[in-house]
Amino acid sequence: MQDASALVNTHYLRHLVSLSAEEEVKATEDVFSASGVKLIGKGTRISEGMYERIVSHKLIRPLESSISIGDPVTPQALKLTAESLLDSSPSLARLIGQSSNLDSALGVVKSAQFGEQAGALLKLHEARLPASLNHGVLVGLVAMSLMKRMRPTDRGALDRLIVASFFHDIGELYIDPALHRNRSNPFNAEEWQQMAAHPAIGHAVLKNMSGIAPIIAELVLEHHERLDGGGYPHGRRKGEISEEGHILAVAETLSRFIGDSSEPFAYAEVALKIIPGEFSHSVIDAVAACREELRAARVLQEEIDAVEGLDPSSTDFQVGMSGLFTKIGQTCDVMAQLESQSKEASAGLKHLLSESQQYLQRVTRAISSTGLDQALNGVTLGEASEADLLQIRLEFDVTVSEVHWRLVELSRRLMQQQTKLAPEEVALLSPLVNVLAKRV
Repeated sequence: MQDASALVNTHYLRHLVSLSAEEEVKATEDVFSASGVKLIGKGTRISEGMYERIVSHKLIRPLESSISIGDPVTPQALKLTAESLLDSSPSLARLIGQSSNLDSALGVVKSAQFGEQAGALLKLHEARLPASLNHGVLVGLVAMSLMKRMRPTDRGALDRLIVASFFHDIGELYIDPALHRNRSNPFNAEEWQQMAAHPAIGHAVLKNMSGIAPIIAELVLEHHERLDGGGYPHGRRKGEISEEGHILAVAETLSRFIGDSSEPFAYAEVALKIIPGEFSHSVIDAVAACREELRAARVLQEEIDAVEGLDPSSTDFQVGMSGLFTKIGQTCDVMAQLESQSKEASAGLKHLLSESQQYLQRVTRAISSTGLDQALNGVTLGEASEADLLQIRLEFDVTVSEVHWRLVELSRRLMQQQTKLAPEEVALLSPLVNVLAKRV
């Protein structure tokens, strides 16, 4: 991917020359092709005209190690981002703790070690994918809060997690930017292959970068893995994922709840339990502790949705649950058809179908474990107390959203693994991939 003999990534290079119209981007040393031809002289400013000169060559050194940007991202700038996030989110601030703990967390951010080349990479990431710095810092703050509850005296782990958080999505610079735009249709197989590669690309970019410790690159590689083997890019399982990498993965998952509800960790706790085995009991316990701490501090509003006059009806709930079960039923029908059509199929296809069937059973068990399928079956919700109604709404919203998302993830897993199948078996699998990816 990003080794010394690789071609320059076209997406990275296009972002770089685009930024050169806004910032001073120049070579910090002579840039040579693998055959010894000097392509760019030290001190030369990068411009649009450089694109064709560089793009078709393999380089002796990765281009990233030879580029400076006039105003790279610094730890001090990231500290300001962290302060802004904490000011705008009382729940996040309370999660970190008292003022002394806030100062300590901000101190970890400010003292982060990653070097000027890596800072230039962050600058490029933010320029081409706005809000990436906010997201990285938010993930880092959540990751630190979890790590402090699990290993309270391990400052080294905090230092590693905060830097890994800043860079965890850096691989997105190297894939088609069209994949990040709003989409009305699910990813196709080729698109998902690109998106699912971003942790591995980030690892390849960072592992030899000056100022970045190798362990940081490893944590970046792990940030979408799951303990049950259902993550990506390598499908690692429990025992193959470091605890810090697992915490980074959980923090990345939880970050989407911050700011989206008045009880982010209530939603997060339900979400982490949807599919047993994805996340460790210890980290789920840490999230539950966060929820209770926030409740005790009275930071959270009593009304979970923070909407005046919320009055969901039995029909609203039942329609939503019906849509989800319709999708699951359609998936089961497609699987049954595939089983009847694939008696002579390869071992690879049979294995994929068996894994999919087991995963679907886990999903349906997860729904049943919430009790919502029974609670919403003919129950008059008008008889429930306001507190019970709001709790049902929380669990309902999270369950429907998370189960649907797990089915989409299963479709993506199948797309990843179908590359090992014959074309006719890929076509056979296509209806299952499509029904799993379909919106409820």
